[in-house]
Amino acid sequence: MQAKIKSLHLENFGKHSEAIGGKPLDIQLGQRTIISGCNKTGKSTIKRSVQYIFGCKDENGKEITGIRPHDEDGTDIDGLTTVAEMTVSVDGAENTLKKTCFQKKNRQGEYTGEDNTQYFIDGVRKNTRKSYDEFVQTILPDPVCMSAQEFFKQDTAGRRNLLESTFFSRTIDEIIDQNPEFEELRGKLRANSVSDLKSTCNEKINGKGRGANHVDGLNDKLTKLNHQIEFELSKKVDIDVAGLEAQKKALNEQIADNKAKQEDISKEFEEQQRVSDGIIEMKFELNDLQRKANEENNRKRREFEEEISSADMSAQQHSKTIILANDKITSKKRDLSDYEKYIAECRDMWNEANAIEFDENSLVCPMCGQELPEDKKGQERSKFEKCKDKKLADISDKGNGWKQKIKETKAEIEQLEKSVEIATKQKEMAEKRSEELEEKLDKLPQSIDISDRPEVQEIQRQIAEKEAAMNKGNSAEEIRRRLKDEENELRNKVYVIDCELVGHRKNVEIEKTVEELKTKQRNASQEIANVEREIDLLKQFDRKKAELIENDVNSNFEYIKVKMTESQVNGDLKDVCQIMVDGESYDRNLNHGARILAEIDICRAFQKANNVCLPIIVDDCESLDDWRVPNIENQLIIIKWSDDKELKIESEG
Repeated sequence: MQAKIKSLHLENFGKHSEAIGGKPLDIQLGQRTIISGCNKTGKSTIKRSVQYIFGCKDENGKEITGIRPHDEDGTDIDGLTTVAEMTVSVDGAENTLKKTCFQKKNRQGEYTGEDNTQYFIDGVRKNTRKSYDEFVQTILPDPVCMSAQEFFKQDTAGRRNLLESTFFSRTIDEIIDQNPEFEELRGKLRANSVSDLKSTCNEKINGKGRGANHVDGLNDKLTKLNHQIEFELSKKVDIDVAGLEAQKKALNEQIADNKAKQEDISKEFEEQQRVSDGIIEMKFELNDLQRKANEENNRKRREFEEEISSADMSAQQHSKTIILANDKITSKKRDLSDYEKYIAECRDMWNEANAIEFDENSLVCPMCGQELPEDKKGQERSKFEKCKDKKLADISDKGNGWKQKIKETKAEIEQLEKSVEIATKQKEMAEKRSEELEEKLDKLPQSIDISDRPEVQEIQRQIAEKEAAMNKGNSAEEIRRRLKDEENELRNKVYVIDCELVGHRKNVEIEKTVEELKTKQRNASQEIANVEREIDLLKQFDRKKAELIENDVNSNFEYIKVKMTESQVNGDLKDVCQIMVDGESYDRNLNHGARILAEIDICRAFQKANNVCLPIIVDDCESLDDWRVPNIENQLIIIKWSDDKELKIESEG
């Protein structure tokens, strides 16, 4: 389909209104139409009117508004009906598209501020905007076909989606059919994106979430298995089982020999026991007499000891109180130093803010170089003073806050110093009390002497007689005790050997546990390798698809090249959408003339994709030499700045 704009009629549309000293616009457009003039002659208004009639969005992706004429203060003029009418030739047949807009009134005849837009095709009014837009879309299926700015106003993702949906039609199955190495991914890629699959694989390996919400991945599982294996192996001990069994046998033989010797000495020991009967009871009786004599003395000593302990504990508590208070005093004094520093900083900030003067140069318009009106100047100065006063007040409030902090901190230090003074006195009193009690305790004897009592002397005499009789059997008792000690020592050695042999059985259990853990370790490592292989395969597929997309997209352009991806350090691809001309990016350093040619190339590519040939609007062409404007089959509407005071329309063909 080939379409061409034949004529354009505007009434009360932007600059083209008698209400503001202009006039309605009626122009004929040829195969190549050059619209020129100086600033504010209505060049951009013509472009906006074409976009408005075709239902395109503005450069910010919003509905085109502000079409009604307005006065010098920017207030829309009431009571005007805006008319935008365009005749379009489509494959030789003409259609007239028209939009009118007027203000609504309430019952009192007052304007409500709302607009009522009416739509016409060939003079026939359409009841709904939808029916009008549906017909327009048969002429302009995609706004990018007419203006490349519709493409550039998209973000990177939007541009990529637009290019891919327009110029790339290969399915997952088609890509895999041509590249069999990705066959195992076919089912997954039919239902999931590459990024989602890679994300899932990475979560399998590294887990997901952080802190308490972290869910372990395979790497976490493998690390834990490694630690478990190391821990189990650390519990193993080196054991010589045969040597230990031989030692145990020899020790048991020595125990049997020892037991035989103990039986031989038992008869002699029984005689010694008979002679010594009653001596223990006598000693118990003597001890009981001594205990009764010491009871009152021990009670008094315990009372003194408890009072001393209480006094010492009180002194320790006061010492802790002093230490803690002194620590707090030191900390508070550091805080005071910081607060003084903050006040000094606030003072410097206040002086610096107070020294700022109003910049009179800001009263000159940066666009036209003219001074602002007096009322605007006053507003700017007033705004500056208010801002300055607020900033000074904020700084003062902050400084006063730090002064209050200093006052509060000094009060806290004074209170703490008082508590130190009180605790010091209480500590000294407790220490003095402890010393006095120690002196009283030292005067009490450790034990009461009862050796001069007759009953004690009689018991001691009887004990001496029995001990004299026992001395003859001391050698038998000593031998029996030595043999028993030797037996116990031998049995302890057997017990140690038995414990070591138990360690051997534990070693067997540890080895079994380690082997089970190693099996899990191998399985986890293999699973990680499988997932990493899938990630590598997904990255390869991503590269292959990106290569195919970029090739298919670029096959539709003559002047530009589109860079769709960039390689990352980790091997992943980053989605980009850079329009390149001879290696230079459209968004970076490309000169304006080359940008215009790139925009024409973009419009033509989208038209070819939609099987249409539509007018192309190219704005800001003053930096592009006429000879560089390509001779193409499309109707070109070229807008550029010139010295002409009036709007100039030049049509060719």
